[in-house]
Amino acid sequence: MEYIASFECVYVLRKPYEEIISIEVHRTDFEKSCEHLFDRGLIPVTRLLDELNMESSNIDEVVLVGGTTRIPFVKQKLKSIFSKQLNDKIDPDITIAYGASSILT
Repeated sequence: MEYIASFECVYVLRKPYEEIISIEVHRTDFEKSCEHLFDRGLIPVTRLLDELNMESSNIDEVVLVGGTTRIPFVKQKLKSIFSKQLNDKIDPDITIAYGASSILT
Protein backbone atom coordinates (compact mmCIF):
# COMPACT_ATOMS: atom_id res chain seq x y z
CA MET A 1 0.00 0.00 0.00
CA GLU A 2 1.30 3.46 -0.90
CA TYR A 3 1.91 6.00 1.84
CA ILE A 4 1.16 9.62 1.08
CA ALA A 5 1.96 11.04 4.46
CA SER A 6 3.50 10.13 7.74
CA PHE A 7 3.16 12.27 10.83
CA GLU A 8 4.94 12.11 14.12
CA CYS A 9 4.22 14.39 17.02
CA VAL A 10 4.86 14.52 20.72
CA TYR A 11 1.81 14.48 22.94
CA VAL A 12 2.49 15.88 26.41
CA LEU A 13 -0.03 15.52 29.21
CA ARG A 14 2.15 16.52 32.10
CA LYS A 15 5.88 16.65 32.28
CA PRO A 16 7.85 14.39 32.53
CA TYR A 17 5.27 12.20 30.76
CA GLU A 18 5.26 12.43 27.02
CA GLU A 19 4.09 10.09 24.34
CA ILE A 20 5.17 10.07 20.72
CA ILE A 21 2.26 9.50 18.40
CA SER A 22 3.06 8.26 14.91
CA ILE A 23 0.41 8.17 12.20
CA GLU A 24 0.77 6.83 8.67
CA VAL A 25 -1.87 7.70 6.12
CA HIS A 26 -2.40 5.44 3.13
CA ARG A 27 -3.56 6.99 -0.12
CA THR A 28 -6.72 4.84 -0.29
CA ASP A 29 -7.67 5.71 3.30
CA PHE A 30 -7.08 9.40 2.62
CA GLU A 31 -9.17 9.35 -0.53
CA LYS A 32 -11.99 7.41 1.11
CA SER A 33 -12.02 9.67 4.17
CA CYS A 34 -11.96 12.90 2.16
CA GLU A 35 -14.07 11.95 -0.85
CA HIS A 36 -17.12 13.83 0.43
CA LEU A 37 -14.97 16.97 0.79
CA PHE A 38 -13.58 16.60 -2.73
CA ASP A 39 -17.10 16.12 -4.07
CA ARG A 40 -18.21 19.27 -2.25
CA GLY A 41 -15.29 21.14 -3.76
CA LEU A 42 -16.42 20.19 -7.26
CA ILE A 43 -19.93 21.57 -6.78
CA PRO A 44 -18.94 25.09 -7.94
CA VAL A 45 -17.46 23.60 -11.12
CA THR A 46 -20.63 21.75 -12.08
CA ARG A 47 -22.86 24.60 -10.87
CA LEU A 48 -21.00 27.12 -13.04
CA LEU A 49 -21.35 24.91 -16.09
CA ASP A 50 -25.08 24.56 -15.37
CA GLU A 51 -25.61 28.29 -14.79
CA LEU A 52 -23.85 29.14 -18.06
CA ASN A 53 -25.75 26.39 -19.91
CA MET A 54 -22.42 24.92 -20.99
CA GLU A 55 -21.32 21.37 -21.50
CA SER A 56 -17.92 20.36 -20.21
CA SER A 57 -16.99 19.59 -23.83
CA ASN A 58 -17.25 23.36 -24.55
CA ILE A 59 -14.23 24.00 -22.33
CA ASP A 60 -11.01 24.14 -24.35
CA GLU A 61 -8.53 23.79 -21.50
CA VAL A 62 -8.63 23.13 -17.78
CA VAL A 63 -5.70 24.76 -15.96
CA LEU A 64 -5.10 23.52 -12.43
CA VAL A 65 -3.89 25.98 -9.80
CA GLY A 66 -3.87 25.80 -6.02
CA GLY A 67 -2.59 23.20 -3.61
CA THR A 68 -5.55 20.83 -3.81
CA THR A 69 -4.92 20.27 -7.50
CA ARG A 70 -1.79 18.33 -6.53
CA ILE A 71 -3.98 15.55 -5.14
CA PRO A 72 -4.27 12.76 -7.73
CA PHE A 73 -7.83 11.94 -6.65
CA VAL A 74 -8.94 15.53 -7.37
CA LYS A 75 -7.28 15.37 -10.79
CA GLN A 76 -9.07 12.09 -11.48
CA LYS A 77 -12.45 13.58 -10.58
CA LEU A 78 -11.86 16.68 -12.72
CA LYS A 79 -10.71 14.51 -15.60
CA SER A 80 -13.96 12.54 -15.35
CA ILE A 81 -16.00 15.77 -15.51
CA PHE A 82 -14.13 17.31 -18.46
CA SER A 83 -13.00 14.15 -20.27
CA LYS A 84 -9.72 15.72 -21.34
CA GLN A 85 -6.12 16.12 -20.31
CA LEU A 86 -5.70 18.65 -17.50
CA ASN A 87 -3.02 21.33 -17.68
CA ASP A 88 -1.01 20.92 -14.49
CA LYS A 89 2.27 22.24 -15.88
CA ILE A 90 1.94 25.57 -14.09
CA ASP A 91 3.35 25.79 -10.56
CA PRO A 92 0.25 26.29 -8.35
CA ASP A 93 2.14 28.22 -5.69
CA ILE A 94 3.52 30.74 -8.17
CA THR A 95 0.11 31.16 -9.78
CA ILE A 96 -1.59 31.85 -6.46
CA ALA A 97 1.18 34.26 -5.42
CA TYR A 98 0.94 36.09 -8.75
CA GLY A 99 -2.84 36.37 -8.43
CA ALA A 100 -2.59 37.67 -4.87
CA SER A 101 0.05 40.23 -5.83
CA SER A 102 -2.05 41.50 -8.72
CA ILE A 103 -4.92 42.15 -6.31
CA LEU A 104 -2.69 44.05 -3.90
CA THR A 105 -1.15 46.34 -6.52
